[in-house]
Amino acid sequence: MRGSIIDESEAFAELKKRLRSWNDKSPDKAREEVDDLFTVLVNSKWDRNRIYKFVFIYTKEKLSDSDYDGIPKEGFDYLGDIESSIIGHCCWESFLKIPDEPQNQDDSVAYVRGGKWKS
Repeated sequence: MRGSIIDESEAFAELKKRLRSWNDKSPDKAREEVDDLFTVLVNSKWDRNRIYKFVFIYTKEKLSDSDYDGIPKEGFDYLGDIESSIIGHCCWESFLKIPDEPQNQDDSVAYVRGGKWKS
């Protein structure tokens, strides 16, 4: 994978590949590979709103029946953890960190959980 991802179709192909191969590696390695993909999205200047729409809308619309059959439950569980980190339904330390957003804990919590990134 290159160092940047510019569109949702490329990001989806990468995410699907990583989720489908979940059982081929240790759980820690599988999580790390998914985390690395989201780091690439952040480094590619995707903002929280775009990442949110990618995970919550684009990915769910594009997953096929065979994807649901081929991706292990643990992969979907971890995708749920990623979703929580995007919308702030987790501890601040687990938030998806994005450079152009508030970095102070209190400001970050207010920004993410308050949905200020949606506008």
